[in-house]
Amino acid sequence: KPRAAVGRAPPAAMYNPQLAAPPAHWGMPWPVPICAQERDVKIAETNKGTFWLVTTPLLCGGCGVAPCRPLCAEDGKCCCVENHCYTEDACGGDSGCCYTFSKWCCCVSHGVFPPGGGKGDGAPMCALCNVRCGDDDPSEVAQNPRAQTLKGAFLLYYCFCTGCGVGRCADPLVMGSSKCCCVRSETFTAEACSEDKPCCFNYSKTCCCIGAEIFPCFGGRTDGLPGCACCGQTLCLPPLDRHL
Repeated sequence: KPRAAVGRAPPAAMYNPQLAAPPAHWGMPWPVPICAQERDVKIAETNKGTFWLVTTPLLCGGCGVAPCRPLCAEDGKCCCVENHCYTEDACGGDSGCCYTFSKWCCCVSHGVFPPGGGKGDGAPMCALCNVRCGDDDPSEVAQNPRAQTLKGAFLLYYCFCTGCGVGRCADPLVMGSSKCCCVRSETFTAEACSEDKPCCFNYSKTCCCIGAEIFPCFGGRTDGLPGCACCGQTLCLPPLDRHL
């Protein structure tokens, strides 16, 4: 069989539909992390395993009970801006224990504690007019939009814990990421409406309590949320199955 060119994303026709839907940002000039897809799968799995006390189109959602793990999680979307909040290892990953990152159009800012951040986060120790000191090796920078954006930005200044610069005014136009110990939050632009996701939704989980609000609210999607249910029984408008 012919081998695909190195560094190019496979066309949608070659993508395995049983793993996940084709990434929406294959056109982006950097590899995209699968965290957004993983969050979609986690939402569907959690909602599908929830004992729904009540869901109805009259409430645009409902509430239910689910296992305590994960302890806290929240996922929301309003038109073209999507956000995810969840718990993870306090000092795991490639970005350090505490950090904040934002991108608005071409404006990029980053802050981290302790100084130096995580290995592979794309941030130097110091920089002035993009002359960097203590930068990560290019081959060690994490392959995610946040790190790659910071790596490719023209840093006006960076001093140990914080700095700002100018990046490409390209998709995603809005991107935010933050972490404080074990709580992490991600914000990014997405399609305003698609077959899998409605225009607006919010899923929240604290301990074993789950709340869901969605619009339009008539079920029939792969998010695991039934349109109408009571005491654990789906009455009508069941969700679609997600092929994993």
